[in-house]
Amino acid sequence: MNTCERRTRFELIKKTIKEAQNYLLVGVDVAKENCDGCFIISSGRMLNKHFRFANTKEGYTQFLTKLKGYQQVIKPGQTVIGIETTGNYMTPLVHYLEGHNIFTVMVSSFVTKRNRDTLDLSWNKNDIKDAWNIVDCMKQGKIIYNPYPNKPYGDMKRLITIYNRLSNERGRYKIRLQNNVLCIVFPEFTSVFDEVDEAVPMAILEHYSLPKNIRKVSEQDFIDDIIKRIDPTIKKSKLSRIYQLAWETIGSDLESTSLQWEIKFIIRRIREIRNTQAEIMEQIKILAKDCSEYELLQTIPGVGPVIAAIFMTEIGDINNFRSARQILKLAGLDLARIQSGQFSGETHISKRGRASLRSAAFQAALVAARNDTNLRMKYLDIIQKKEISKGDRRKAVIALACKILRITYAVMKNKKPYDDSYHALEKEEDKLPVMV
Repeated sequence: MNTCERRTRFELIKKTIKEAQNYLLVGVDVAKENCDGCFIISSGRMLNKHFRFANTKEGYTQFLTKLKGYQQVIKPGQTVIGIETTGNYMTPLVHYLEGHNIFTVMVSSFVTKRNRDTLDLSWNKNDIKDAWNIVDCMKQGKIIYNPYPNKPYGDMKRLITIYNRLSNERGRYKIRLQNNVLCIVFPEFTSVFDEVDEAVPMAILEHYSLPKNIRKVSEQDFIDDIIKRIDPTIKKSKLSRIYQLAWETIGSDLESTSLQWEIKFIIRRIREIRNTQAEIMEQIKILAKDCSEYELLQTIPGVGPVIAAIFMTEIGDINNFRSARQILKLAGLDLARIQSGQFSGETHISKRGRASLRSAAFQAALVAARNDTNLRMKYLDIIQKKEISKGDRRKAVIALACKILRITYAVMKNKKPYDDSYHALEKEEDKLPVMV
């Protein structure tokens, strides 16, 4: 079953599941060792409230045999398996069921958490109740489309996840270098180089490490050595300043042996992480070579290779969406507020979406607001029209991020590169959030 057929079937089920009387609904609570299933007919008749099977091939076979037995007796209009979107233990089960042409849907863990208390007015939680809870959510039509199979987006998404984790690890090493090491041996270093994980400061720290090692050579020899190692176009004034500070530093030499070793270790780890990230990006490019969207997305101002990959993997198949508003909701950038009677609260972005997509759109907006003429004019126009203060301009960036996601939807849907015509898209900035 191709993507369009699966999507059509899902929409039919979602539309009819509340009124259907002869659907076979199965909720499965997946765990590491065992899974718990609950079988009901959509009319409300309970077939089996608790069917436990092992998270093994033998267990899956027992579950499938049980399912087919009910299908032969009931002859349901549709058979739907609902699985809560928690953890990764569900992936092998979904793969097994889809391989046997059993349609699966997802049920949001946020929805199940809220719905659980309504079943018996108790916060009590157990595996039997969880499976029953999933079925109850399915009966109410609270199901999510399961984009299976998800090639090549699944592989790309996992690679992007690894890439982001490495970025976080690199950030921790950078902070450790600044706040745990340099503040002891060479506190003045960061006054010249704010970003100690860039090429020039890392070359200095890798080959000289401590101020006393810099003082062993002449200023000209120090400058020539760094230029030869890095780039002849780098600013000599900064290198001269580092040399001067090496003589004036208040840094301590009491633990110089261990601190020198730690500096070299941190620099080595940062380089290894960067090399690994470069390999990951090459692998992403290989996976994306058959996806025209990858190159097209990079024509959008502010969107580079990493952000383009995040957009692709988080959004997936654009045919799963009917409008740009759904993309905003997926990112948690849709607007929401509390209104009751005469009270009307402030407008916020919901933030109930994929944080990585929201963050990527925000980063793209920051770059676009600085470097693209049209989007910068739009950004400044938003600030002027809404009278946004200097300290609160993040709201304008949020509005620009919404616009970039709308452009992203249009680019992916039309399969055409970005141009000025995309500025005619609906204006999300007309509904700026009061708080973000």
